[in-house]
Amino acid sequence: MPNNTTQAWARDEVQRLISWMEDNQEQLRGKQIAWHEEVKEQVFGAEEHITVKRISEKMGNLKKTWKDAKAMQAQSGWGLSLRRVKLQSTRY
Repeated sequence: MPNNTTQAWARDEVQRLISWMEDNQEQLRGKQIAWHEEVKEQVFGAEEHITVKRISEKMGNLKKTWKDAKAMQAQSGWGLSLRRVKLQSTRY
């Protein structure tokens, strides 16, 4: 009977996924399913708990997190220290 629990991604697994993406940026422009299958084969071939479906889901989560962080960065005051905000506010 198969195990229906999904194992969380380990930090090193995520790092290997990101490293593959950095090294293969030209392939990221193609069809997602094609490069998800390549990632499975090239990076996670021997790991049964990481499927093409899990890679696709992880990529969706990473993309959403990146977009959320980018939106937060665009908000007023992001990246300013409290000291810098105080310095800037005293100038006006």
